[in-house]
Amino acid sequence: MCFVEVAGLPNPVTSCTEKVKDGMKVTINSPRTTVLRRSSFNLLLSRHRLDCGRCPKNRKCELQHIASLEHFKLNDKRLKKIAADYDVDTSHRLFAFDKNKCVLCGRCVWVCQREGTGVLDFAYRGINTMVSTFAGMPLSETECNSCLSCVTVCPVGALYAK
Repeated sequence: MCFVEVAGLPNPVTSCTEKVKDGMKVTINSPRTTVLRRSSFNLLLSRHRLDCGRCPKNRKCELQHIASLEHFKLNDKRLKKIAADYDVDTSHRLFAFDKNKCVLCGRCVWVCQREGTGVLDFAYRGINTMVSTFAGMPLSETECNSCLSCVTVCPVGALYAK
């Protein structure tokens, strides 16, 4: 979602990975970056179960915020939905994990590693990539320290407090 154009480079780049240099001229909004952001947004939505009315992140969701800022549609039908029907893990006493809403941002994985437990990580590859526990164990059977940092950083309500 962070596409920008940098003067002197032939194609847009992601601002989150491009190193800053003195004298760099960056264009944030251009027709090319808007098309790329819209495509990225639609790809995120293709894996995300839209259930805003019943979502704990409704009105605080980053997808809703991006859609509003960029004037994107949340219900754009250009891309086919990637069918996923995972069970919601409600086994932990404090929070639940709905993999059907996960957009693979990696924030929960990063914070879980930082907090020292490493309970959450990426599993599988390609289109099957998902955030999971080791061997897909229920959260209640892991060494989770119940810090709820993963819930705090989740932008879309895939991880939510009970």
